[in-house]
Amino acid sequence: MRIVKYAAGLALTAFLVIAGAATASAESPWAHDGYGPGNTGYNAAESAVNASSIKKLTRRWTVTPQPGTEGCVTPTTPVVADGRMFIVDGDGVGAYDVDDGRRLWRDAGVMKARVGRTMTVVGGLVVTSGWSCYGNSNPSGHLAALDARTGKPRWHVQQGDAIGAVVADRGMVITYAQCQPCSTNVVTAYRAADGTKVWAYDDAITAPVSAAGRILITGATTGSYAVAAVTGKVLWRSPMRWSTLAANPAGDQFYATNPGGALAAIKAATGKVVWSAPASNGIIADDGIDPAGSPVAADGRRVYLSHNGVTAYDAGNGKRLWHRSALPMSRPIRAGGLLYVAGKALSPSTGVTVVPAGLGTPEQHVVVAGGRLYASAAGVITAWTPPWTLFDREVD
Repeated sequence: MRIVKYAAGLALTAFLVIAGAATASAESPWAHDGYGPGNTGYNAAESAVNASSIKKLTRRWTVTPQPGTEGCVTPTTPVVADGRMFIVDGDGVGAYDVDDGRRLWRDAGVMKARVGRTMTVVGGLVVTSGWSCYGNSNPSGHLAALDARTGKPRWHVQQGDAIGAVVADRGMVITYAQCQPCSTNVVTAYRAADGTKVWAYDDAITAPVSAAGRILITGATTGSYAVAAVTGKVLWRSPMRWSTLAANPAGDQFYATNPGGALAAIKAATGKVVWSAPASNGIIADDGIDPAGSPVAADGRRVYLSHNGVTAYDAGNGKRLWHRSALPMSRPIRAGGLLYVAGKALSPSTGVTVVPAGLGTPEQHVVVAGGRLYASAAGVITAWTPPWTLFDREVD
């Protein structure tokens, strides 16, 4: 009888674990396009979608966003937080339940006739940006915050330049805006809670990257300097014009390129170069913002560069570990023991192909969070999950 009871209890326990396995993979928010403020492209909390389960994924639901103003809407990958997926939906933002794809709310007009859309989740808010679709000579950048739970507008600010990059850290929202016709570049920080402007630098370029509260800014014609995200105080200066790509997960290093295209690891606290890899000219646009998103992902052990194929470097010393050729430039993503790039899944340790195609596109990378893989293609967003078992998860 004891054995029977034990078996029954074990079976019941197994059933409960399996039934709850959909939430077993930590629900770490994918709050930026590059996962977090470090723009690492790396979700260390994901365990359910992994090398063992990736070929068994089941389509759970699909969402087709509204089209918005013709010629003005630019597709973006989703961000995910607090059980909600947020997407560019029409001329605004839509929030959808991650379990069943049910729409929870939509603000269809917050970014009417605006392009260059970004979305970031911070402090219970969805912050979205864009600039005028028709104002080429005066792009008129806009930044707006909506309540993530209800969609209610909270604040809105307007800049004279087109906002091209947004990062949120330490309760601040930092933007990079550019006016090409007037040759101006500005980095501005707003308080996330209410949109109050706190500090700004003119003649300044940055990427959507924060290394533990440090922002690396490049002068439009001069060197670089790191500032504190909260106060804007200059922490150190460098004569090198760095183009920032990402930080490492620990937040103590920036990854950036110099004007010659060499990839370097830089101490976030001091600006000292830790290592430099051979030059790869052209991996980032001249203005410091690559239109396809950062070509780098970083997981603390390796740095993955998508340029002329994909190359993995040792995060400690910059040594080249492996290279895969003939892959188009794409935003690399690391999660669940896999490296996603250009619609494929690779082994992060060897570069060997695990899944050859069908996982997003080179233009729109996958998002892997909370035991779900979100893939965008042909204007449709699909959520995939693995079959939930007790022994099929892989810790990253």
